[in-house]
Amino acid sequence: MSWAIETCGLTKRFEGVTVLDDVTLRVRKGDVYGFLGPNGAGKTTLMRSLFRLVTPDAGTVSLLEQPVRKGSNPVFARVGSMLGSPAFFEGLSARENLTLHCAYMGADAGRVDEALALFGLSGAEDKAAGKLSLGMRQRLGLARAIVTDPELLVLDEPMNGLDPEGIIEVRNILRAVNEELGVTIFVSSHLLDELSKIACTVGLIDRGRMLDEATVGDLHDSDCTLESWYLEKTGARHGKAD
Repeated sequence: MSWAIETCGLTKRFEGVTVLDDVTLRVRKGDVYGFLGPNGAGKTTLMRSLFRLVTPDAGTVSLLEQPVRKGSNPVFARVGSMLGSPAFFEGLSARENLTLHCAYMGADAGRVDEALALFGLSGAEDKAAGKLSLGMRQRLGLARAIVTDPELLVLDEPMNGLDPEGIIEVRNILRAVNEELGVTIFVSSHLLDELSKIACTVGLIDRGRMLDEATVGDLHDSDCTLESWYLEKTGARHGKAD
């Protein structure tokens, strides 16, 4: 079995509070893995740990079967990501931001206009990032994540700030990127219905520990919705995924 993401015993504490508690997680190459959990469950901390934006206190991380360690990690050039609200060079245009990102990643900038068009930004390519609406900034962040032609996408709440039409567009794009290009996608979202339409596998974290994992197909076969599975595993006290 080939793994796009593999963590083993990942642990992180902040000021004595355990945010990740011995988390072992594996995402198969070619999968769309939906990562679920209540607000404060540890989703974002784990995602940031994949890139050493958060340094774990214990445990290991591998991306595309390459260990992630302190210092240089060439494997990052093969991964696209959007972690939280995307940040840009606000005075530069959308196109300039993507071109600069390609230069930083050592990638060909020939796909910049294609990426902008894919996410509906063709009419805003020369607009300063600081002048873009929340939804357009989210689209630009997604365009930046895929412009380097990655093998793996790590996306934290990619549909935040999008209207219903935009959510459908992004869902269809992510599905096509996975099915047609074979890109592995590791995505968190509180939009359970949307995740059920694109994910192959779902994993649930709560209070820093992995609670359960299931395939969406198995849930469908047992007449169990993703929402009911989530509520059963976390308890009704959480009410919803955030």
